Amino acid sequence: MVEWRFDPKLSVRKKRLLLILGIAAVIPMIFWYVGALGDNFRVVTGGKFYRSGQMDAEDLRRTIITYGIQTVVNLKGASKKDWYLGEKKAVEDCHAHYVIIDLNPWKLPAPQELAKLVWALQNGPYPMLVHCQAGSDRAGLASVLYRMIVEHAPLEVAWNEQLTWRYGHFSFGKSRAMDDFFELFRQTGKGKSLEKWIAEDYTSLYSTRKRAKTIASYWSREPDIEYDGYHKDRHDTDMAAAIVCAADIRMYVFREIMPVQSPYADCD
Repeated sequence: MVEWRFDPKLSVRKKRLLLILGIAAVIPMIFWYVGALGDNFRVVTGGKFYRSGQMDAEDLRRTIITYGIQTVVNLKGASKKDWYLGEKKAVEDCHAHYVIIDLNPWKLPAPQELAKLVWALQNGPYPMLVHCQAGSDRAGLASVLYRMIVEHAPLEVAWNEQLTWRYGHFSFGKSRAMDDFFELFRQTGKGKSLEKWIAEDYTSLYSTRKRAKTIASYWSREPDIEYDGYHKDRHDTDMAAAIVCAADIRMYVFREIMPVQSPYADCD
């Protein structure tokens, strides 16, 4: 058996060269592992549910045929760009269903779009492929929903499986919004199933945080040119809105925002 030993006689230059070559070999493997290279295609449940990033039309057609996909869910929304037109034609050519849902990876999902996604997950037909741009954030959110709603996986299990750095998702920065959604459910679900909470409570919670963010955004604006207590660049409609905000802010902060005690208020 040949035993490899590091030669202490190697020059510093050669040692540095070997280190650089080692790093250069490892980095592409890491990028591939987290889905930064390629279309980030992943199997969530074999024979039933798959997730990916944006594919070109030919790769999508090949994937539909190979895995027998019956429904393709586009989480990026409709577009006039070539990727959308090519994708739509590929799905139609394969006689699969095409569902269009518009989610923003940096914001809480809008209730009407979330309801469409839940309906698609509950009704299929399967096998199903969900995709976004990178296959990391929005596809991760949809995959957690699938695991919980269809397969009845516990929140923590589904969350840790599907919203993970291993698929290119990181729970900080703007993409934290995907985690914020499930954190909101954990804090306010009160024992309800995820689909029941979405149907009964989420729209109200979303609206409250959206209005709270609007109030915070208005009062955080930097003052401009002031003249006799009035900012010249602000229109009368802005001032009227400020009066309404001032009247409502105590009610919203103390009755609705404070009891939840959640720092996650990012919505569109």
